[in-house]
Amino acid sequence: MAWICVITLFALASSTLSNKVSRVGIIFPKTQNDNKQCTAKGGLKGSCKSLTDCPAVLATLKDSFPVVCSWNGRFQPIVCCPDAAAPSVTTTVTTIVPTKETKIPRLHIPGCGKRKVNVDITTIGRSGSPILPPISTSQDLKGGRGIIAGGVEAKIGAWPWMAAVFVKNFGIGRFHCAGSIISSKYILSAAHAFLIGGRKLTPTRLAVRVGGHYVKMGQEYHVEDVIIHPDYVERENYNDIAIIVLKEELNFTDLVRPICLPDPEAVTDSLKGRRVTVAGWGDLDFAGPRSQVLREVSIPVVPIGDCNKAYQKLNTLALKNGITKKFICAGLEEGGKDACQGDSGGPLMLVNNSSWIVTGVVSFGHKCAEEGFPGVYTRVVSYLEWIAKVTNSLDQTVTN
Repeated sequence: MAWICVITLFALASSTLSNKVSRVGIIFPKTQNDNKQCTAKGGLKGSCKSLTDCPAVLATLKDSFPVVCSWNGRFQPIVCCPDAAAPSVTTTVTTIVPTKETKIPRLHIPGCGKRKVNVDITTIGRSGSPILPPISTSQDLKGGRGIIAGGVEAKIGAWPWMAAVFVKNFGIGRFHCAGSIISSKYILSAAHAFLIGGRKLTPTRLAVRVGGHYVKMGQEYHVEDVIIHPDYVERENYNDIAIIVLKEELNFTDLVRPICLPDPEAVTDSLKGRRVTVAGWGDLDFAGPRSQVLREVSIPVVPIGDCNKAYQKLNTLALKNGITKKFICAGLEEGGKDACQGDSGGPLMLVNNSSWIVTGVVSFGHKCAEEGFPGVYTRVVSYLEWIAKVTNSLDQTVTN
């Protein structure tokens, strides 16, 4: 009953402030306990004052019971009033519940990224691609997209992870796009090559050839499924990545081997100043004839900011968010070297400690090797977690 009386009187005092707080009310006389040092709510230093002389306590009276120093008479509480230097605030304590950190997987297959082709070390460029004399064509190569037009024919066995994807019509296979072997059962490629008109190509219509230098050579394998990244949207360029699942496991040889996936730490690497290599059987020029042999080209990485400025000129809905860090851009400012139609899904590669790594997937560009427009590739390291999920963490061991 005594507590009810105290709360009632405190509420009365709260509603009848003294003229010191611009309200008409009762002013209690000071007592010998006034200004005595004390500790207020929240551990704040304060001094003992009449309740009506402490606006800080009055402001919180309805929510919390103050520290009472003493009583001046029966109904006049002397409360511990926080010092002015320590403002009266309501402190909210937020408990942060630690979440489980998502660890980006390290997808390493023993023996990946190794090739057994004999290449003279004196002919190796910074990217690791052999510098060979170009193959002449009857077409003007200027402005052609450079896997073919600005590149060279690859040595047989130089890129044993290359895969050629065919689409069959009435039993006749036609070269469709490229991919790269990342395990004995999985081929890395581009989503846009398999989602056409809102429909995914039927796996039974697809076939993959590996180990061939000429586009129609090599061992053929049937396709069980094509897994397209769930965030890929047709007619947009984002999340353009897919995994081809083979029905039978590949038989690894000197001409058929997997390429390494990047380490998780590579996500912070801008690749500034690096040269990369891209290979494929794509067109010799924009809308031009297609190469019958595997070709390659070495090009420099272009900073994302510069690449974004270039593609902003096109004002296309396919890049509504611009060029993001989930892309890699590569090419020459003057053009002439790039990937082209038919090269989609193929690997953008770099060499690290004598092992080749697939750092990008051929995605899109403005025509082929246009001046001022580098080729754009899906950055593989941004999708390691997804790749691990759909491939069961690539637990296949390479037989050396």
